[in-house]
Amino acid sequence: MLREALLCVEDIRHDEARARALEAISPHLPATLVPEALTVARETLGEDARVRAYVGLAPYLPEARLAGVLEAICEIEDEYVRAQGLAGLAPHLPEPFRREALKKALGAAKEIQYMDARARALEALVPFLTRLPRSSLYSLWCETLSDLARRTRQDILSDLRALAPLIAALGGQEAVAETFRTIQSTGRWWP
Repeated sequence: MLREALLCVEDIRHDEARARALEAISPHLPATLVPEALTVARETLGEDARVRAYVGLAPYLPEARLAGVLEAICEIEDEYVRAQGLAGLAPHLPEPFRREALKKALGAAKEIQYMDARARALEALVPFLTRLPRSSLYSLWCETLSDLARRTRQDILSDLRALAPLIAALGGQEAVAETFRTIQSTGRWWP
């Protein structure tokens, strides 16, 4: 019965309707049909609808499949859609999630050029990043800080607001305050 429902989903003409249908049947799919549902999403939907379907399927996916979906979302070309996917998938990531997968997601979020979309993706990932071991978190922060230094003042302030919980996890609220004081005092160097 559910296999037939999945076949019916494939026959739906419009991407958005197909994505909504996948979302609707997701809670009822047995583990054996989840790979087929992911294939339908990957092979028949445009980026926006595909991300919607991935996020709809996320609560029902095992960790190994979630890692694959996270990787697929990281490769989405449209930056707004990628940010939407990262933000939508983040609440479904298990704890602890693999460091390499989080590093890839952080990299995909940092590549987003649109400030608001990037901030939304970063904010969604921060809770998972802060649960990493301190040494892993610190190395990711060093890489991130290097990337932030290349941004405009407005962008860096937006990113730092989104990443403030990560800074606090490394050095407490004083580290957050000191970071923002430093940015203010050196802000004249950024366009």
